[in-house]
Amino acid sequence: MNLYLSASVPQLETFLAVKKVIDEWDPLHLFPCAPLDEYEYEVHLICKRLEACPPWRKPPALDELAGFIGYVCCECNHYPRGWAVYRAIADKVIHSVKNAPA
Repeated sequence: MNLYLSASVPQLETFLAVKKVIDEWDPLHLFPCAPLDEYEYEVHLICKRLEACPPWRKPPALDELAGFIGYVCCECNHYPRGWAVYRAIADKVIHSVKNAPA
């Protein structure tokens, strides 16, 4: 899919930070058989959700982002993983994006 080819550098850093977290999580247990871009669409949706918050606003609340990630990555595919898992992944995403090079 290569959704990141037309991204600016900050967008690319955000995309790669989120992609690393989601790929390590592997919400649908598709790796190592799936292609490396398996979750790129889900990562793209999460990045769009994060980018909807301009720099002068706080990022989405942890619970809000957890619900969104759970829906996009698992619930849409009828593979629920549980609220605690979604919160842990959302926390990792927020931490990863904050620590991404600007």
